This record gives sequence, C-alpha cells and structure tokens, in this order.
Amino acid sequence: MPSDADDAAALFQDHRDELGFVNRAQTREKDLVVERADGDVVAALLGNHCVRKPQSTIYELAVDDTHRRQGLATQLVEQFADDSPHERLVAKCPVDLDANAFYAATGWTLASRDEGKRRALNVWERRE
Repeated sequence: MPSDADDAAALFQDHRDELGFVNRAQTREKDLVVERADGDVVAALLGNHCVRKPQSTIYELAVDDTHRRQGLATQLVEQFADDSPHERLVAKCPVDLDANAFYAATGWTLASRDEGKRRALNVWERRE
C-alpha cells in the first residue's frame, strides 16, 4: 500500500508546473500533512518546523483540481499551524501563481518579495 509520502509526492508531481520538482525523499524528511478522499491523497502540505529560527515554513501546498475550493488547503494550513511550536508561519509563493490569492484571502500578510533562484517569490507571513 502506498504511503502518505508516496501519494503526496505524486500529487506534487501532478502540479510540477506550479511547484517545480518535489522528490519523494523530501516528502519523507519534512513535515507532511495530507487529506484523503476515497483512499486517495487529494491535498498535501509539505513544510518544516524550524529549529534554528522561530518559525514554521510551508514549502509546498497542493490540492487536486477536482477538490479545490472546498477548504482543504485552509484545513491543512490549520493542522500544520496547530502542530507548530512557533507563532510565526512563513510561505513563499511564486508571484505569478493564483495561489497568492489564497494567502491574501486567508489572513496572511505579504511580508516581502524574494527574487528566488528561478523566479520571484512573494513571502507570506502569518502569526498565531
């Protein structure tokens, strides 16, 4: 039976045009939150509760196209925040993605812009 990590990696791979490449090892090494429907991973969040900085960082957030606009991304973020030992959450999102509207609509603050390695990123911040 596939693991949450394998199924999440497949979902991230389905969204590689937006997210870039996410390998299976990353889904096993980082903090992973998933939502399943009918046995399939339909939403996944990959992040890290930092030990060197007082923040938790979201690296990837994806929802299967057929399950969007059902509150799953918000649910994953809330679970990740609940599991965090930190008050500060950070997410970087390429400036050209529609996902920026999600962060703006769900109470995140646009903290800065990072030129990134391949493309410009909006840096979103949320305090608990």
